[in-house]
Amino acid sequence: MNLSDIISKAAPVIGGLLAGGPVGAGLAALKLVAGELGVDPTEDAVSAAIAADPDALVRIKELELTHKEALQKMAIENDTVRLVETQKTMREEIKSEDPFISRARPSLLWAISSSVVLEIVLGSVIVLTAPAQMDNFVALCAAISIPQSVAAAMCGVYIKERSNDKAVAAGQEPKIGMLTAIVDKLTK
Repeated sequence: MNLSDIISKAAPVIGGLLAGGPVGAGLAALKLVAGELGVDPTEDAVSAAIAADPDALVRIKELELTHKEALQKMAIENDTVRLVETQKTMREEIKSEDPFISRARPSLLWAISSSVVLEIVLGSVIVLTAPAQMDNFVALCAAISIPQSVAAAMCGVYIKERSNDKAVAAGQEPKIGMLTAIVDKLTK
């Protein structure tokens, strides 16, 4: 069990800050706890102090209660920084001219369309050349219909979300689909 898990049982805000790692708010929380316990601000020293002193977690809990507002502010600021960095990454991904990103949707669409056309062509050939094998072909089509349906649904979601990303990147409001509009009306 790591230090943040141990401390989270007694002081969840401090434990959450420590879970962020030894940078930013996590480092500040580690220094605060280490200062309370009178040890060096390292995870090993704090862990050793907690193991050696049965009242250490009680003191850390009191520390959290005493500095509750400041610790919560640190937690919010830490989350804000994390979210800002995540958003930067997502914006860069949307701007990407990477061939994989630009070809993923058409490739998936071509694969799904090709599999449907192949089924139609094979079905026609079987009906004309070996009608007795049609039962086997229908069983095969039934077997692949579920994964094919899932892939088609993924295509639809991907197309819609990629279109929304492009609209947002162009400074436009994404269009709401008919089913989403119906669900919104029913739930309001």
